[in-house]
Amino acid sequence: MANLTHIARFGSLERGGFLKEARAVIEARRTSLMVTDLIPRVRDTQVFLRMAAVELRRIAEQARDIAVELRHVAQQLEAEAEDLARHDTE
Repeated sequence: MANLTHIARFGSLERGGFLKEARAVIEARRTSLMVTDLIPRVRDTQVFLRMAAVELRRIAEQARDIAVELRHVAQQLEAEAEDLARHDTE
């Protein structure tokens, strides 16, 4: 049987108060760590997309026969990077 101090601090064991609270704390910490880990990955992705776009434009200067397609893909990559940047600031 739980003592009164335990019930006052953590809730009744019969109702799962302590376990419910512990699960909530663990989930909040896990979510926080995932978000913290995600931010640098999003920024790295933005940098990669922009670098790829620059490289495609450089190749387009040398390969005139596929230049239009390369520039189009470069434009799409930059648009994706911008979209990630907008979501990153929200």
